[in-house]
Amino acid sequence: MSAVYVYIVECADGTYYTGWTTDPVRRLKMHNAGRGSRYTRRRRPVRLAYCEEQPDRASAQRRELVLKRLSRGRKQALVDGFDRTLSDGHLVVAGMPPVQVAPEQAFSGGQHESEHENDGGGQDHRCP
Repeated sequence: MSAVYVYIVECADGTYYTGWTTDPVRRLKMHNAGRGSRYTRRRRPVRLAYCEEQPDRASAQRRELVLKRLSRGRKQALVDGFDRTLSDGHLVVAGMPPVQVAPEQAFSGGQHESEHENDGGGQDHRCP
């Protein structure tokens, strides 16, 4: 069975979108191409802000619901504590192999005032 991931992307307007996927890089590209979800389609570009591996799809879906229910401040704490670096065009996330990502797609940090909770409509969510 392939790995399953729960992720949070930050939209261009500073809001968050939470989903799950088996391929985070592909999913990020889908969001930025306008094919990821209705919510992110209007708020591009999006950047990977947080990602964690789950043992299976059911666990990922349960964790997604937990993350969606977190307050803005608690999500911000997760994002701020997320171990990632961007060097030479590769996104390096703890526990994952380096992934080729355009610099503008990597999370840049910063403070945000608004937030969106995914309505669960994000089908085929994959996050490495």
